[in-house]
Amino acid sequence: MAIKTHAFCFPDYDSRIFELEQIEAVTVEPHPVYPDINQYKKTFKTNKRPDVDIIRSIENAEESANRELLTYRTTEKMLLTTAGILARVNSGVQPNAKEQEMLDSLMAFDVKIWKNDEEKKRKIAQVLEGLEPDIDSGWEKLV
Repeated sequence: MAIKTHAFCFPDYDSRIFELEQIEAVTVEPHPVYPDINQYKKTFKTNKRPDVDIIRSIENAEESANRELLTYRTTEKMLLTTAGILARVNSGVQPNAKEQEMLDSLMAFDVKIWKNDEEKKRKIAQVLEGLEPDIDSGWEKLV
């Protein structure tokens, strides 16, 4: 005996901004296949999450984007090496070409991280204005 199943259509929503509420009800309408019983219906609606939850999701998205810029393997090496270079530059030593390349690379990451910080602030401002920002767009990541 074959069992016929029905797929439910869930609404398309961002679960970081909304919670899905499922409403179940037995109706007085007869079932189309089994007319002796009433239909059982499920409907869905979305409820906006508290601002604090949405802001936390935005902060997590920023952190995720920044982690794509500097991985665990590259961060420690880059930071320690460039700290040494900057200490030598501070004492008057001119960096060689390789050292300058590393400083330039670090500054390029710095620009992207500051852009991500501005994107986070923009999205948080949207939340506080009652808007629903696209949490995934606009982040600086590796290309």
